[in-house]
Amino acid sequence: NASSKTVVWSSSNTSVATVANGKVTAVSAGIAEISALTMDGEYKAVCVVTVTNGEITVKNSAGVPGKTARVNIDITENPGIAVVGLEICYDRDVLTLESFENGVIFDDGDADGNPENYPFVYNAYCADSNKTDNGKLLTLIFSVKDDAPFGNYDVTVSSVEAIDINERDVYLECINGIVRIMDCPGDVTGDGELNRKDLLRLAKFFAGWDVTLG
Repeated sequence: NASSKTVVWSSSNTSVATVANGKVTAVSAGIAEISALTMDGEYKAVCVVTVTNGEITVKNSAGVPGKTARVNIDITENPGIAVVGLEICYDRDVLTLESFENGVIFDDGDADGNPENYPFVYNAYCADSNKTDNGKLLTLIFSVKDDAPFGNYDVTVSSVEAIDINERDVYLECINGIVRIMDCPGDVTGDGELNRKDLLRLAKFFAGWDVTLG
C-alpha cells in the first residue's frame, strides 16, 4: 500500500555481483551485499550474496554395522587452487574415522590431517602452481560401530578455505552427503533378490538421487 513503490537497488561490490530491478547477476567469485532502499530512504533490506568458483561434494556412501564405509569428497568446476583446507564433521556415535586417502588433485606429500581430531581437518597445498584438475580430492575411511542403528548419517564440510597461487581467495560451495547404514548392502531395492535393479538403485544413490535403499 505504499504511495511510492520505487526501490533503489545497489551492490556493495559490482566486481562480484550486479543488480538491476531485483535481478542479481554473478560477475566473479567473492562476497557482495545486495541492498534494496525505498526512495525516501526510510526502509532498507540487505542480503549477502556469495559467488562461488566451484563445488566440493561429499559423495553418498553406504555401509553395514561392524564394517568399513568409504566416503569420497570431490571437487568440480575447479578454477585453480594452490591451498585448500576442509573441516569435516560426522556422527561419532555411529562412525569412527580411521584414516584418509589423498585423491587425484594433490600429491600424497602435499596433504595432511589427523583422523583422531574432531572435526577432521584436511589441508593440502602446492607451492609451484594452481591445481586445476577435477575429481576426487580425498577419501575418508570410516569404521561403522557394531551397534550402529540403521539409517542415514550426515557427513558435512563445516568450513572450507581455498587460495590460488596468487594468494587470492577461491570460493567453493559445499554439498554435503550421507552414509547409509543398512542390514544388507546388496539388496538395496528390498525385494529379496540381488540383481541389476540393485546396481541401478545404488548408482542413483551415489549420483545423489533421492532414492530409498533397503
